[in-house]
Amino acid sequence: MAELSVGPTVHPFDENRRTVEPGLSAEFAGQHGHEGLDPAAYALRPVRIVAGESRVYEAVTFPDNAWQGCELYLRRCKSMGMIGGDYATIDILNEAGDIIQDCQVSRAGFQYLRSQLKFKVVKDD
Repeated sequence: MAELSVGPTVHPFDENRRTVEPGLSAEFAGQHGHEGLDPAAYALRPVRIVAGESRVYEAVTFPDNAWQGCELYLRRCKSMGMIGGDYATIDILNEAGDIIQDCQVSRAGFQYLRSQLKFKVVKDD
């Protein structure tokens, strides 16, 4: 899995972000009163608050089909009951590295994604 180089730093809790309902295409979700995964979804990037500080992890994308990869992992988390809680936020990025949606995951969800996607903490230079 390739890493995504992201654009300018964005505060992880920007009030303008939209929360996604995993497992739904944007078109289907819109017809049923939910917000599905944005068609521009390109990468997933976890963010946690640890000791009052933001801990940002590497963004991960999926070379064969970025949207499908993002949707697959969020759908898996939903099917295992790992969506919700306040352990971590998964930023959903577009190709430019802008946050277009987010999704809250439980500790188990974060651990599952980390075990599968192998993301690491982004070190400050």
